[in-house]
Amino acid sequence: MIATDKLWSRRRLLGTTVSAVAAYLGKMHAAQNRDQAKRNYGGYPMGIHGASLAALANEAAVEMVAALGLHWLELTAAQIRLNEVRRGSTIEPPSSPQEIRELRRILAASDITPTAFGPIQLGGEQDLNRRIFDRASSLGIRNLSCIPELRALDGLELLADEHRVRLALHNNTSGHLDSVAAVRRAVQGRGPNVGACLDIGNALRGSEDPAAAAETLGPRLLGIHLKDVSARRPDSEVIVIGTGFLNVSAFFNVVRNVGFPDDGALSLEYLARPDDPLPGLREGLRVASVATQR
Repeated sequence: MIATDKLWSRRRLLGTTVSAVAAYLGKMHAAQNRDQAKRNYGGYPMGIHGASLAALANEAAVEMVAALGLHWLELTAAQIRLNEVRRGSTIEPPSSPQEIRELRRILAASDITPTAFGPIQLGGEQDLNRRIFDRASSLGIRNLSCIPELRALDGLELLADEHRVRLALHNNTSGHLDSVAAVRRAVQGRGPNVGACLDIGNALRGSEDPAAAAETLGPRLLGIHLKDVSARRPDSEVIVIGTGFLNVSAFFNVVRNVGFPDDGALSLEYLARPDDPLPGLREGLRVASVATQR
């Protein structure tokens, strides 16, 4: 090997070493940021629900999550479509592989993990459901906050086990999952990939106590839509937590005792100002931080 070749080899090796060290330090820094974000909220992976950011383009939405010091986002059809979505008289098809790749790029650039998708209704068409799970899996989504047809649960659980994407049954104000008790009955006896997403707003609208609901669901609690409402009726406004009917501290005291998975979806939701959600989300996070540190 001539001298110039040796010099080039040493430079290339040095460049490779520097790049490897930089990558390692970058990953370590990112992990420290995530750990600090969890410590700010009692060790929980606090995230934002995508409905709060529905008026924003994906890049702006993800940048807002990062600006809030968070690393977790629950996606909705406003960010990506796992199945067909009806908007007025228009039916939009599921998102393309290219759109999914682009969203993954945007999320990765800001070190944001998609914790869940939902709420989403799931029927009994197994082929359709498989495509939904395929898209969820390709995004790295761990939980589907879902409203399934109960007769379809056996087939859905098979897909959940196959894809390692959990079903988190979502309580509503009407229909077959119109209470936390109904969700608890539906998941009872199921495997570890079937649990519950507690929508606190819907619990409050149904005059249910969110803390008692969390205790009822116990280890089945995989997701939380953390929000407050202006009134105990189905059409009430979603406002800053702690300014309506939710006792935030009492709720998290129960969650702490019940336990919440590190890969669960804890999603703060604020819908009162869709055109300017940042102040409401920031205040909600402040309230949550105080409540989870007690």
